[in-house]
Amino acid sequence: MRGLLRLGSWCVVALALVVACAVRPVSGVGPYDPCAAQDAVTKGDSIAVGLAYWPGGSLEDWKALHPCFYADRQELIKKKVATMVFRPKVDNMAHFRGAKADEDALFAKVSGADVMTLVAYAGNGTNVVRSEPRVVRTVSSDAGVYGGRVEALTLIARFDAGRLQYLQWHDMGCAVCGGAKSEACMDVGGGNTACSTPETDCACTGENCKLDMTGADALKCMATVSIAYSGTDKHSTPLKTGMQIERLGAYSASEAGRSAGAQAASKASAISSQAQDTANQAKDGVSG
Repeated sequence: MRGLLRLGSWCVVALALVVACAVRPVSGVGPYDPCAAQDAVTKGDSIAVGLAYWPGGSLEDWKALHPCFYADRQELIKKKVATMVFRPKVDNMAHFRGAKADEDALFAKVSGADVMTLVAYAGNGTNVVRSEPRVVRTVSSDAGVYGGRVEALTLIARFDAGRLQYLQWHDMGCAVCGGAKSEACMDVGGGNTACSTPETDCACTGENCKLDMTGADALKCMATVSIAYSGTDKHSTPLKTGMQIERLGAYSASEAGRSAGAQAASKASAISSQAQDTANQAKDGVSG
């Protein structure tokens, strides 16, 4: 799944893998609103999951702020937070990402920002579940903190009898980029680490750059969030993709995300206009 952040608003244009719509949380736009009540699910059902990005917002700044609570939403909008919404199918591993250009533009909206964080959120019928925040970008190397862009995070959606209970981050670790002592290993919060790409490599233009930003290398400069599932659906059927992530490890998860991203990139230009029209229609129908 790939989406484009709409700056200064709570919207998303979905591209390539799964259709999503432009939404504003707490606006009642049905199945495309992660803040809306969602019935108990069975394997293969689609659910709405939101990702909220905060340019300049630290892990501590999030506190208990929630994209679905009206007062919190107003504060987050003032802070230039933007969201993406996706509709993955339960127990089918999926990969969420924005576009590099839009992430760059969002980050640039906050002058002097040296970090960007995100949270995931979704409804469960009686409440709205929000994950802990995680770092996806830093530009400061003060006090030995490595500056760069997180390549991949893994989210586990835990269900009980088809009701979402938790959105928890799985520790990817840094085995694929040289281990915990590698300069590329970033502390993303909660005692978790993830591999990152140097900001200088992502910002490089010209012929002497390490990365080819016209191809799959661009995926190293935008955060991919993979989602998997655990627990049981409404028929007490076990959800197994979460266990597969834990068994296969970070390498398989990150490579799966890159493979999906490469396929998505090849299709994105062909459907972007259609996705934009869909988002505009949805936006027109959303109340303020």
